[in-house]
Amino acid sequence: FSISVALKACVDLKDLRVGRGIHAQILKRRKKVDQVVNNVLLKLYMERGSFEDARKVFDGMSERNVVTWNSLISVLSKKVRVHEMFTLFRNMQQERIGFSWATLTTILPACSRVAALLTGKEIHSQILKSKEKPDVPLLNSLMDMYGKCGEVVYSRRVFDGMSSKDLTSWNTMLNCYAINGDIEEEINLFGSMIESGVEPDGITFVAL
Repeated sequence: FSISVALKACVDLKDLRVGRGIHAQILKRRKKVDQVVNNVLLKLYMERGSFEDARKVFDGMSERNVVTWNSLISVLSKKVRVHEMFTLFRNMQQERIGFSWATLTTILPACSRVAALLTGKEIHSQILKSKEKPDVPLLNSLMDMYGKCGEVVYSRRVFDGMSSKDLTSWNTMLNCYAINGDIEEEINLFGSMIESGVEPDGITFVAL
């Protein structure tokens, strides 16, 4: 009956108290904690809303992969602890961990919330340097970030550069024009949307 199995049971049962007890026993024995156990502890603390405990586990981990970093970044985003999240992302880059598109898709909306244009541009630069093709949700988030930071021209550049677009792409670009008061361009884009055979939805008409 391993420690990781016991901790997974705590996660399934949402039992933070017992999980903390097991963690305390691990620390008392001063055993080296493997990555599997640390990841389960991290999941338990994050799911039960005990962020400070999760951060202690994270900081004490000798090995951290992209999934581990993404988990903590996601929690910081949900708690609107934006500056901590940006710091963590920069630390991730300094340690040469790399990133996934999920990492950037999580961070970009936070840039929009605090008008962190510089950080958003840094992320855009990372996307351009990557050998992998960015997915549509990531580019939609990038458009949204630029629009909410008042840089609608950059939003349009991202939009025009997309090899494939979904309905959210069109709605995002329309909303970028709307929030920046560029009504003429918004109407023109809506016309292009109809001509392209893309069927508008309720969100489209809210943007208009």
